[in-house]
Amino acid sequence: MLVRVNYAELLLPDFSLILLGYLLCRFTALNRSLWSQLERLVYFFLFPLLLFHTIVKNPLDLNATSSLMAAGLTLGIAAIGLSYSLRWWPLLGRYCDARLHAASAQVGFRFIMALGLSLLFRLAPTQASVLLMFSAVPTASSCYVLAARMGYNGPYVAGLVTLSTLLGLLSLPFAWVVLQPLLR
Repeated sequence: MLVRVNYAELLLPDFSLILLGYLLCRFTALNRSLWSQLERLVYFFLFPLLLFHTIVKNPLDLNATSSLMAAGLTLGIAAIGLSYSLRWWPLLGRYCDARLHAASAQVGFRFIMALGLSLLFRLAPTQASVLLMFSAVPTASSCYVLAARMGYNGPYVAGLVTLSTLLGLLSLPFAWVVLQPLLR
């Protein structure tokens, strides 16, 4: 059964957190040194704890999910490969600053392959929809924390995360339109 989704409402919490963080950092006494400590807490403790808790709470049936996992892994590897290869593309490479490229490569291509991999791995309609929707969601805000912790241009990556969240208003409905024939 297809359900109408309000994508603006779906992305509002993410965008609100981005805006709230910006406003708190810009207009309160919560300055950069406090945010740096919070980033460390999130990156080294809270995020791994969340991942561990989620994995333990929801064990996977490997027989039922192996094709989806293989497609997701292939998608991730291909996205990383394409992202990092941008620096060597004939027309784009000369415009890519090495440090900005390294900081932003994790924002990479996903959607430019998900449909093809769904067909290649012969995913069931539900699995294909999961892969396509996964590939269309905005970039995780943890990309900013990773870039900042590794000494790259955090504000640049934060801008990309914000742009990705705003573009989610287009990419999610587009993915849903592509999915509808698969779900019938």
